[in-house]
Amino acid sequence: MLSQDTSVRTALLTMYIIGLVFLIVMFFVLNHLNGKFWTRASAGISIIAIIMVTIITFLINVA
Repeated sequence: MLSQDTSVRTALLTMYIIGLVFLIVMFFVLNHLNGKFWTRASAGISIIAIIMVTIITFLINVA
């Protein structure tokens, strides 16, 4: 059972890290396309990233 919990945790961490990398790349692509550093879309992306980081932190700290 413990190995299953570890594999699920590893899969979730991998999924969230890939998602965060994608959001960061999209943030910089929107920055390049719009010419402005902060737009409504980048605010939404940053909120999603903050929520994902909170979930990752909770997932890592819960043993």
